[in-house]
Amino acid sequence: MSLFPPTPVHMACEQSDTTVSPVLNLPPWMRAATSGRKAFACRALLERMGPRPELHSWSGYLPSALIAQQNQLALLSCCTEATSVAMACQRDKALSSHEHDDETASTSYGARSCSCSISPGSSSTSSDSEGASSCCSPRTPVIPAAVALISGRVWPLAQDPDGCREVQRILDLCNTEEARRLISSELRGHVAKAMRCPNANHVLQKCIAVSSPEASQFVIDELLCRAGSIAQMARHRYGCRIMQHLLKRCHPWQVAHISETLLADAFVFSCHPFGNYVIQHLLEYGTQEQRYRLIRTLEQSAASVARSTSGCGVLAAAMTHGSPADILWLARSILQDPSLLQALAQSRHGNVVVIQILKVVSDSERDLAKRCLLEEDLALRTSRYGRLVADELERCQDEEPLQASGTMC
Repeated sequence: MSLFPPTPVHMACEQSDTTVSPVLNLPPWMRAATSGRKAFACRALLERMGPRPELHSWSGYLPSALIAQQNQLALLSCCTEATSVAMACQRDKALSSHEHDDETASTSYGARSCSCSISPGSSSTSSDSEGASSCCSPRTPVIPAAVALISGRVWPLAQDPDGCREVQRILDLCNTEEARRLISSELRGHVAKAMRCPNANHVLQKCIAVSSPEASQFVIDELLCRAGSIAQMARHRYGCRIMQHLLKRCHPWQVAHISETLLADAFVFSCHPFGNYVIQHLLEYGTQEQRYRLIRTLEQSAASVARSTSGCGVLAAAMTHGSPADILWLARSILQDPSLLQALAQSRHGNVVVIQILKVVSDSERDLAKRCLLEEDLALRTSRYGRLVADELERCQDEEPLQASGTMC
């Protein structure tokens, strides 16, 4: 092979368009070179490029797409190696702890006690004393070697479909908070892009889920530094997931500004296809005062929220996580519109709201709700979710004679 390659291989097969290589997702001009007569030349070029093709002086002759493919393959190879190292460390740790337990069980408690109680007249070897001191001292946490292998590459890997899975797997295998902080720190400055990325948002979710609440403060800070980003992310397909994890994992004082932004426009978020999930998490994990304010907003606009498919889910969450008094007032606001009750009974989340209403209201209000629902009994029976409400009505009717007989006795 010549020391200086002639015109690149892609120039000989630029117009070809055959099957994609099973090893690399090559562009069309490179596909034919991995099969047929030119397969050997292509493989030789790829091997010669190595994991860092830009280091070669002749890399300027290569198309940028091919260099990007090689860099991506190198990243994934490094991340796979890091995962293997982490799993091997975890396996060795499990085996060593198992062997230590067996050894402890085979000896008496007095001889192996961590208190190192030795009689004054007895003598011990240096190895025994060292073993006793190591038993008494707490084990120093060790950062997995896998973290070092992906250090400096977390953000490029997080944007890749396969790389983001490997980073999440390494985060699961990390056994120290320091190791998780090293990985999540490389996402600083990229939070806004990560929340919009179909791959990186999963890595950001995993960082929030496995780290301490304080370690996720940088995500909140980057959200607050941009005006309008909270409302925008709450309505974003991927950003709403990050908002939900923040409300679930972080302290109330950390997400206080986020909660206030959501409460200020709660009606809009409740009826939004993605924002409603954030409001549901605020109902579940928010403070009692925030939950009270949110349910008051839902009560005032119950008719509009209940007619929204997304809003029905928020009403169901309010009925589940609200206080008994808040649930009662919200139920009475829905009962003011009989047609609204019938529409809720036949929806996916609305049937949960109707069943809860039948349980919390007074007897006179319950009778009014029953009459309203029985007017559309046929529609309920033919509806997938309405059948659940119809079954609840039958159960209530069966319980009434029993309650009446108990009162007479």
